This record gives sequence, C-alpha cells and structure tokens, in this order.
Amino acid sequence: MMMRILVIVSVLGLWGFGRAPAQDLQALFKAVGGSGAVVEREVDAEEQLPWARDQLAVAQKAQKEFDAGTFARQLEAADLPASRAEDLKSDLEATVRSYGAGIDALTAVIENRKALEAVKAAPPPTPPLDDKGVDELTAQAVTLGRDLASLETQMGLGESFLGRQKTVLNEASRELRRLNEEFDSAPATSKPRSALLVRLAEARSLAASSSVFAVSWRLYADQLELERLELTLGNVKAANAASGLDTLFSKSRAQAGLEAATKTLQTVESDLNTARENLAKISEELNAMRQQASPDEESLSLLMNASSVVEKTVRGYELWLAGAQLKEQSWRAVVAVANDPESTSALVAARDSAAI
Repeated sequence: MMMRILVIVSVLGLWGFGRAPAQDLQALFKAVGGSGAVVEREVDAEEQLPWARDQLAVAQKAQKEFDAGTFARQLEAADLPASRAEDLKSDLEATVRSYGAGIDALTAVIENRKALEAVKAAPPPTPPLDDKGVDELTAQAVTLGRDLASLETQMGLGESFLGRQKTVLNEASRELRRLNEEFDSAPATSKPRSALLVRLAEARSLAASSSVFAVSWRLYADQLELERLELTLGNVKAANAASGLDTLFSKSRAQAGLEAATKTLQTVESDLNTARENLAKISEELNAMRQQASPDEESLSLLMNASSVVEKTVRGYELWLAGAQLKEQSWRAVVAVANDPESTSALVAARDSAAI
C-alpha cells in the first residue's frame, strides 16, 4: 500500500546569505526532485524514512549552528527588527520537531499497515457457543466502537490542522518567491538586507513544509488504524450474529443486564443528590453575600459562575437519570419475558417498554 503525498522541497540558505543552499541540502533536494520543487508522486513509508532522517539531521545542524545574537546584529545593521532573529530560531526548532514527528508517523504507518494486513489474513472469529462468549464479543465490540469514535475525532482535528498549515505554507512560499525575485534584481548595496529577508522566509517555509509533511503521514497512519479497527469490529459483529445468540436473552443475560442498569441508576442518583447538595450550599453562600452592604465583586462573580456551572451539572444528571430509569425499566421487562416467555403480561410490558 502506498500513499499519494506532496513531497515539498524548499531551498534553504540557512548558513549564509543569498539563495545558495549548503552542499548537503543540495544533495537531499536533488534526491527528491530538485530544489524549489513541489513534487506529487507515489511514495512509500519505507522509502521516505531515510529521507526524513536526513532532513532531520540537516535541520538539527542548522539549529545547532544558528547564532541568534549574531543574526540579530546583522538584522539591526540592515535596519531590520532584531527580534526577528527569535522568529528564525523558533522556525528552526519547529522544523526539528516536525521532522521528528514525521519519522514517528512514518514508523506508525509501517506498523499499522502490518497490523491491518494481519487482520485481513487472519481467519474470522469463531461464533460464540454460549452467553459468556456473546458477552465477551459484545464488550469487545463496544471497546472497538469507542476507539473508532476517538480516532475519528483525532483525525478530524488533524485534518483541520493540516488545512491551516497548508495555508501557511502557501503564503510562505509566495512570500519566498517574491523575496527571491527582489534579491535577484536588488542592487549590490541592497543584497545583504535582501538576503536576510530571504533567509527568514526560507526558515518559515521549511517550518511549514515540514509540519505538512509530518501531519500528512500521521493522518495516513491513523487512516490505516481506522481501517483495522473497522475491519475488526465488522468481524466481531459478524461472529456474534452468526451465533444467533446475540438477539436472544437468556435468564442469566437478562439478569446481568438488569443488574448493570440498576447499578448505573443508583450511581446517577447518588451523583445527582451530591450535585443538588452542592448547588444548595452555593446558593446559600451567594444569597448571604448579596445581602452584604459591600460584597467583594470578585468573590461574588466567582460564586455566580460556580452556581451556573453546578446548575448545568444538576440538569445534566437529571437528564441522565431519566435515561437510566427508562433503561432499567426496559431490562425489567426483558427479565420478565426471559423468566416466563409465555406470559402475556410480560410480553405486553416488554412491548410498552420498547415503545417508550
């Protein structure tokens, strides 16, 4: 499995003025399509790892050799803000972090791909033969579902971040092209100042491109893991369905479900009572403070905010309690049917419970 990804290459003159990069950078850029190019091609994680490690080494060297004090003085001499030396330093640090994260992401891609292929090659789970087996697969399905939901949320955040970083990269690339053109046409007396601006833009462009590189591969690693989880979940559900037991409620399963629902109901009731007690205490303190001639405004504001938060908490527990009560009622009906499948009243109760 290969990934179509943008291999973004920037020309970085990190150790001198002008646009000429260091020799080791030139070799790296040539290996991936030439300096200043944006190449779209099929690449594999194993193929990208050596390149990413080389890029990390180059970035670490640039970070180590950069002298912010010297660069700040060069900026001042060129009538540029000395504070921009810290901007360049930050961009170099960000580049090192991004290539490190990119290497981790590439490693995750390799591992996740192997895990996905293993699931594809493995025989499907054996259908359970009893209630215990059904419960075990059901619990596994619940865990897989939670993992999927968490991963999908994570990927959504990653995609949003990637979109923002691509925008930053596009802006940085345009700015770098503009400054390079100005450098080419600048008179000799303006070359040093123009070179400094190019150097700043190069660092910003590399920070953005390395971030896009890392996040792109991380999303691909997550996509492979998502496919593995979905496939595993599908296999688990299919095995449960093949047993024919997943839709049947024996006495033991029905009783276990009722006990779990009752325990949840009791926990919610306890938490709701605690929240109501806290709200009563805060309300008393708030009323007492409002009756003061000159209440402390900051303390009053804190109590009002706390009261608002606890009120919302109480309301949330009340809604949760209503749902827990309905769930317990439903399980009681299931238990009644499991204990006496021929009972008309039990079937009617189960029907009414399902309709609620």
